[in-house]
Amino acid sequence: MMASQQEQQQPAATSCSEAAARSLYQAGEYQEAADMFEALTKQTDDVGKKAALLFNAATALVEVKQYKRAETVAGIVTRLRPNDSRGWDMLAKALEKRRRDERGMARALVHREVDALEKAARFAKDEENLEGKLNKARALQASELHQAKQDAAEGEATLRMAVAIPHLRLFEEALQRLQAALEVCTREAHPVDWA
Repeated sequence: MMASQQEQQQPAATSCSEAAARSLYQAGEYQEAADMFEALTKQTDDVGKKAALLFNAATALVEVKQYKRAETVAGIVTRLRPNDSRGWDMLAKALEKRRRDERGMARALVHREVDALEKAARFAKDEENLEGKLNKARALQASELHQAKQDAAEGEATLRMAVAIPHLRLFEEALQRLQAALEVCTREAHPVDWA
């Protein structure tokens, strides 16, 4: 009897804890919310519930710019629910954010390196050393400009895809409905003779 009472109390406790995690998220306490959502997965064996909790954790992790961890958590969601697009969408978002973040960090390092090379060239003792440092700085700047142009083009393509995908899904659904209607009309127009 005692065990059944504990089992009945467990979902309520999980619901209360989940509500607390959601409240943390809504209050902007994303790290705490992510930690709580992940901890809650240990309290359930329901695959759908685990996937939902991990999805929420990944969403919170993206907010605190923990993209690699969000990528890992979203990857688990896709393994738990491979046919659910939300997990895949979150994985794609985490990967995109991580890629952009790493590019931003790389750009900052390139700018610091160029600055350091220019200063090194300014204080170089010999002309050959000076020319080599300036050439390296120019090459880095040219490479960075090329990468920025590629990023801009990629950003435009991503935006076009973000707009096109929902329309594509609606189109596919409409096409399926039309095909089903066509099958019904075909059956009605050409009834099968069972005799």
